[in-house]
Amino acid sequence: MLLWIELGVALAVMAVSVGLTFLFSPEHMAPSARVVRIGAALQGLVLGALIGFVLVPFRLTAMDGVPPSPEASVAFLPAFALLVIVRGGLLARAPLMGRFVRAFRRATLHWRIARAQKTLGRLDDLEKRIRS
Repeated sequence: MLLWIELGVALAVMAVSVGLTFLFSPEHMAPSARVVRIGAALQGLVLGALIGFVLVPFRLTAMDGVPPSPEASVAFLPAFALLVIVRGGLLARAPLMGRFVRAFRRATLHWRIARAQKTLGRLDDLEKRIRS
C-alpha cells in the first residue's frame, strides 16, 4: 500500500478533531484551550490511525477486486480492540496522555450539553406557540 494515503487519512482525522475544538466556547474548555486541543489531537490521531492504517487498506483491496490477504485479516482484532479502547474511555486513563484526553472529553460533553439545552429551549418555545 501507499503509506502516504494512510498517513494523510490519519492526519486529516486529527486535523478535523482539532478543528472542531474551535467551535467550543471558552467556558467549555475548563483547564485551558491548549490542553483541550492537545487532547483532541491525541484522540484524533489514534482514531485516524485506526481508520487510515486498517480500514483504508481493506477498502483499497476491495476496490481492486482482489480478496484481502490473510495478513490483512490479522489487523482486524487489534483494530477492534483499539476502537473499544477509544470509545470506552480507556485512553483517558493512559499515564502520559490521560490528562489531555480527559480535558477534551470534558469539553466535548460541556459543548453537547449546551447544544442540547439550546435545542430544548427552542422546542419549548415552539410548544408554547402551538398551544397558544
